[in-house]
Amino acid sequence: MVVDRYFTYVLPETLDPAAAAPLLAVKYARALGARVVAFTTSPAKRDAALALGADDVVLTRDADAMAAAFRSVDLMLDTTGVAVDLAPYLRVLAVDGTYALVGIPPEPLTIDPMDLVVGEKRIVGTGSGGVPVTRQMLDFSAAHGITADVEVVPPDRLGAALDRLARGDVRFRFVVDMTGL
Repeated sequence: MVVDRYFTYVLPETLDPAAAAPLLAVKYARALGARVVAFTTSPAKRDAALALGADDVVLTRDADAMAAAFRSVDLMLDTTGVAVDLAPYLRVLAVDGTYALVGIPPEPLTIDPMDLVVGEKRIVGTGSGGVPVTRQMLDFSAAHGITADVEVVPPDRLGAALDRLARGDVRFRFVVDMTGL
């Protein structure tokens, strides 16, 4: 395997390589001391979000739950990478709140300017953060015991794993263990 040295990192010894990346928001926000509210379309993901460290879960398809969350969130991280109607999420932001787009949806965003102007909200985007930030993330992960939830599969089970992925039968992410090759 050939890898560009600018995209490789020395992992802290306490981090399991399979579970080291990519790492996302809930566990970090919790470790940083934030009150974490997970927003999901799926009631089946409620328990998983709480297990990851969320303090509360809001079902986005429940109009009453979304109305109850009105202006309650300072920062919302969208890690989904799917196209969504931003209006309900922007209404959940507190005055001067920020909607941070981490995942990249397949379509352009459609935004009613009033959803931004009323409450002085903003939308920002972010990428990987670069090498120094990734190194800090790995060190922080090691110090706080933060790892991704993964299912490790051997290469001979990759086909079955891809079939499961196509069916949506994946809890978090697959990691292919290449050590036996």
